[in-house]
Amino acid sequence: MTHTDVLPLFELATGLPLEDQIIRIVLGEPADYPRPRLAARQVHLEHPLGVLEDTGAVGGPRPGTPARHR
Repeated sequence: MTHTDVLPLFELATGLPLEDQIIRIVLGEPADYPRPRLAARQVHLEHPLGVLEDTGAVGGPRPGTPARHR
């Protein structure tokens, strides 16, 4: 997990972005971290090696369908 992966998880868990607190630390200001309200985690699924040729879901919109027609 890289630092950029942690930022969205922190925001999902607390409701606030972490970047604001990072800036405060860099500026020498006191940081205030909110307590997490939700649990958030990143999960990596195993998948075969290869080239992704298409995406979709059974019963879902066809790729390329304009949003207003979905």
